[in-house]
Amino acid sequence: MNVLIFVLPFIAFSLSTLFGCGSEKKSTSTEGTDTLTTNPTASGGIPEPSLPVIENLSVNLGQMVAGDRGDFEFTGFSADLVNTYAVFDPFDRKSNGKYNDSMVFYTKIGANVVSPITGYVHVISSEGGDFEVHITPDKESTADYLYFVYLDHVTDLKVSVDDAVQAGEVIGKVGNWTADFGRIEMAVAKAKQGPNPNRDEDANFCPFKFFKADKKDQYKALVTKLMADWETAYGNTNVYDEASMSSPGCYVDECKSHSTCK
Repeated sequence: MNVLIFVLPFIAFSLSTLFGCGSEKKSTSTEGTDTLTTNPTASGGIPEPSLPVIENLSVNLGQMVAGDRGDFEFTGFSADLVNTYAVFDPFDRKSNGKYNDSMVFYTKIGANVVSPITGYVHVISSEGGDFEVHITPDKESTADYLYFVYLDHVTDLKVSVDDAVQAGEVIGKVGNWTADFGRIEMAVAKAKQGPNPNRDEDANFCPFKFFKADKKDQYKALVTKLMADWETAYGNTNVYDEASMSSPGCYVDECKSHSTCK
């Protein structure tokens, strides 16, 4: 009888070890990773959409060197086009009764447009001579909503829907604003899933809200320099109200649409 009493606990311990009963669960850590992925255990069991990781602002802003203006040219504007925001128009600035729901860059004609994130081309829609391109972090998602980067006024497309793209990869060229200058609009949006998500129905975001940590300060400095260089060239140091901006080039972090940003 004494032998049996000794053996039973040993058998129980062996079975527990073999089948994992009572053992601690191993945890997995994503600390240090740059990509924020879909959470399949979100509230109510509905997956949450992946968040984009922004690595650039779609055009070449130059370097932190005097005179280096990248894709931007500060001369050559005709008299009727030389306006306060002829080079860069900030996110959420009011213009003609509407608020910008994107950053707007006016560049040299033919400047390359590059993907701000690593992801997939989700939507390409015609804009009457140019295109609006949506790029998502994931190729497929079962979440109710999607976050995506949108680039408006792209020409000479190099990509198609469902193509995988890398951050910094050339996807086209800027659309024509005039015969001498191009234009590109860029921001992040959140919208319901569908064949052509409506970026005005939910929210539009300043790109810096989703910027990759090790590049955010670099691009904030480049936007600050672009604004300062344009103010100097334009002869007005009060073009931009930097003190009212949540981040360089953005007066707010988030808004809904042209009419409801404020």
